[in-house]
Amino acid sequence: MCVYIYILSSAIESSFPAVNLSDIYLLQSVMTLMVRSAAMLVTTLVSEPTASFTTLLYYSDLLPQNLNLERLVRRDLLDPENYLFHFLINLLRCF
Repeated sequence: MCVYIYILSSAIESSFPAVNLSDIYLLQSVMTLMVRSAAMLVTTLVSEPTASFTTLLYYSDLLPQNLNLERLVRRDLLDPENYLFHFLINLLRCF
């Protein structure tokens, strides 16, 4: 069993190149931004699903021109650090 684990670990180490410490720090900083953005997006979608979906559709230009629907749009959801919300808006603009 120990020989199998040693062979497996040496195969994994040989297949991946060495990673610089600066790359690890960069990845950690990007992950903290994405985790915060994902948490903001999930809490928005769960707490106020109607307002968040109408805001997504409104800013992606997919919401029909209707005053009743435009009243549900929340401009405060467009926080500059809400990267995934902006990503979804730009993704929906493609359709």
